[in-house]
Amino acid sequence: MSQLSAQNNRLLIAQEDTLLIASPEGLIEQTVKGLQAPVHAAAYIGDEVAIAVDHRIVTTQGGLAHWRDRMRGFGAIGDLASSAQTLLIADEKNHKIIGYDFNQDKPFLVAGNGDEDITDGPSKEASLGYISKLSYMKDDLYFIDSKIGQLRVMRSAQIHTCEGGELTGAADLACGQMQGCGGFRIFALCGDTVMVYDPIGQSSTLLTQAPRGAIAIALLGCALFFLTDSHALVRLDLQTMQTEAIALSYSTQWRACVPWADMGEGGMDV
Repeated sequence: MSQLSAQNNRLLIAQEDTLLIASPEGLIEQTVKGLQAPVHAAAYIGDEVAIAVDHRIVTTQGGLAHWRDRMRGFGAIGDLASSAQTLLIADEKNHKIIGYDFNQDKPFLVAGNGDEDITDGPSKEASLGYISKLSYMKDDLYFIDSKIGQLRVMRSAQIHTCEGGELTGAADLACGQMQGCGGFRIFALCGDTVMVYDPIGQSSTLLTQAPRGAIAIALLGCALFFLTDSHALVRLDLQTMQTEAIALSYSTQWRACVPWADMGEGGMDV
């Protein structure tokens, strides 16, 4: 399994049971190895990195990877996103979005009543299908509901299905402000194409063909990064629409992070 995300001007690259943390230029600054299961997603929480592994969450701190025992028991983790000290988890099997407050070490329900359906309304009363990807744009949380192939958003504790947000077959999502080359946009990898959604104009249009074998995307500044099924990293400049291959190499300050085996018997109760 391979995944790609971007935060704090860093690329988080999941390759099987290993997470690579790299600069936009491809310099690997840290690796997290030996997680015993494929990495599903990763996101920064302050200086820590939260990693979805199997049905659990691992966080890195001080060169060690710690199991977060209160964050076990997910049926399937679709994705992770974060805001301040809160981690958001797409719980696909239970049709919910779960939050985890790192300050209080406590999970809580963010959205979804547990029914596999598509209904908008107050976030905890709305029905969600399969939440496959999460992405923040300012205070709004966008996600792909793969049950209907539609972009949906949580805004001010309300769930809305986006007008013009049909993204059938979307495999990944990236959104944010394109610094120096436009306003807020949402990008979706749909098969071998990249679609772009304008939340103001409420419309989706074809942006470009994706690099061959692309399976994940991430947005940093005015560039889209793609990870391919052969573990290649490709950068698309959104100003010139030119692509270039990014060769991964280890930084002189590279460090490894190893797992701390503290499995416990804890679990989620939200």
